[in-house]
Parts: sequence; structure tokens; C-alpha cells
Amino acid sequence: MKTNLEKITTTSKVLFDAVPIKEIESIKGSGIVQHPFFTSIYNFRPDTKELVDLRNPEHASYFRESMFENVKLHMLFALVSSAWKMIWFKYVSEFMSEKDFAQYLVEAWIRQDNPNQDVNVSRKEAISFFKKAKKHFLMSESEFKHYESLADEVTVWRGVSPGREKFGLSWTDEKEKALWFKKRFERGEKKGYLLEATVPKRHILAYIDGRGEKELVINVFKIKDLIHKVGVEIN
Repeated sequence: MKTNLEKITTTSKVLFDAVPIKEIESIKGSGIVQHPFFTSIYNFRPDTKELVDLRNPEHASYFRESMFENVKLHMLFALVSSAWKMIWFKYVSEFMSEKDFAQYLVEAWIRQDNPNQDVNVSRKEAISFFKKAKKHFLMSESEFKHYESLADEVTVWRGVSPGREKFGLSWTDEKEKALWFKKRFERGEKKGYLLEATVPKRHILAYIDGRGEKELVINVFKIKDLIHKVGVEIN
């Protein structure tokens, strides 16, 4: 199957229209919005450089048409706000080739902060995407080499910072990296914790190191009984 850019663009427009462009009520006056393609109600027209308010339907319509005109897939992906990368992928992935499916899944996964707690794309849905993706497209040559070198059973760690999902899919076989994630959002008395498990390789879906995070994507629902908290932290 070839990637159908027309279908992806049409679906992206539907996603654009489905979410109203309005300020977040809790921080009204900031101009910040939660929208698939904008983070602020204010933007500059590329033709006149005029500052416009996207709550104005005329201005929003102009941007909608201009941003989707003659757009390539990589450009379209770049337009999607980081918090919406996975939900965009969820709705357009059926129109992608095997190669694009795998590559944009990884890109969406690593470029969206905290995809393990996306209310629109469940962890089970994410697992189904990773299981469907062809591994030779999903990973780079060096990533696939590391994945292939893993033993039949692998000891892995997950650093859980305050407010983060305990049973996330993101693990690592490097304890120091997991400790970094544990401490990432610690503040004062709010401390994270470290999880450890020795898991069968068959439950490891991918190795991703595109941002130096040494991430092993694991079907956590298959390993819950193997997970325990680490009581002694290394410095």
C-alpha cells in the first residue's frame, strides 16, 4: 500500500475542525490554547505579517486553507502540536505505507511528551501500533542491532517521576537512564521511584534511541506480575 497523502490531509482537516480554537479557561488571558495545530490564539499572516486572532472564524479559515495547501507528509507532521502527535497518527495511520506507518509512529511517540498518559490514545492502542509496525522500518540499523542483541530475558528499569504513569510502556536496560527519568520532575518532597523487572524478550516491541533515551517499548500488560520497586537507589 502506498501512502495516501490526500486522505491524510483530509483527515487532518477534520481534526483541525473538531477542536475549537479558544483559550484554556484556567489560564484565561494567556492566549494559550489546546488545539491540534496551534498553541496560541495569536499568529502572523505569512502574506501581510499582520497579527491575527484565530478565534476570528475568518482568520482561522484562512490559516486552515493555507497550512494544508500543497503540504508534504513530513511538513504536515511538523504542523501538528506536540501534545497531539499520537492522536493525529491514530487517525491518519491507516492511510500510510508500511514504512511511513512505522517511522511516523516512532516520531509521534518520541516527540509527544508523556505519550503514556495520552487520554485519546490508550496504552493498549499504542501497543497495537507497535505490534503492527515492521521492525526493520520501526528502528534504525543501530537500534535494530541492539534489539537483536538482547538476551531471551532482559532486566529493565523504569524511572517514574511524580505524576507519571506507573505502568507505562517506556523502559530501559540502562539503570542510570531510568534514574534520570525518576528524578526528572522531582520537586522538594515529591519523589519518584524506580521499577525493575526481568522480562522475556518477546514482550519488548522496539528499541528507540533517537533522543538518546535508550528506550525499550514494552507490552507492560504482559509483565505486570514481574515488576517490583527498587528499594535501594544508586548514586
